[in-house]
Amino acid sequence: MPLFLEGVGIGLVLAAMLGPIFVVLMHSSIKRGSKAGFAAASGIWISDLSFILLSYLFVSKLISWVDNDNFTFWSSLIGGLILLLFGIVTFVRKSNFNEESLYASIPLKEWSAFFIKGIFVNTANPFTFIFWIGVMTSNVIGRNLNLAETIEFVGAIFLTIVFTDSLKVLLANRIRHYINQRTFSLISKVAGIGLIGFGVYLLYLSYSSAG
Repeated sequence: MPLFLEGVGIGLVLAAMLGPIFVVLMHSSIKRGSKAGFAAASGIWISDLSFILLSYLFVSKLISWVDNDNFTFWSSLIGGLILLLFGIVTFVRKSNFNEESLYASIPLKEWSAFFIKGIFVNTANPFTFIFWIGVMTSNVIGRNLNLAETIEFVGAIFLTIVFTDSLKVLLANRIRHYINQRTFSLISKVAGIGLIGFGVYLLYLSYSSAG
């Protein structure tokens, strides 16, 4: 099978996972429209690109970190606390739904907030790091791919992620037309619970690795 199609397949499997990234994209898009959703998505993509570059350049060193028991403990602990914090804030903060604001321009400060949120949530998730390390070790280094083949394979994964994330944002953007203040408040609560759940799961992993 061509490397590009292999990469697309892996990207689709990753896109089907309903993790914290899905929650952030959907909630941001429903809250402030597709512009906010794409701002959060941009932060996620920048985070992914950073992981791709780091894992490719320093794969041998990073593998030793991942294999160390302390990595699971600290990455899960820090990631869990960050997701837990995001979840609590999302759950308890009063969410005002104003349909007119969905069509207004997003101030730079608010755009930056969604962008930074995307970076933090993706970076705080240790599975992101482990995923890209796994791709580099088993599919790139393990198969002795040259630079051009690596770009084709990894590029296909990344482009698939960008495409599917964009679809999620646009899907949420269509859903928001049927949402009022009551349903939006409920969605915010569910999003908060979802992020809290992922945070608690990471904290459990941290506790398990310590034991």
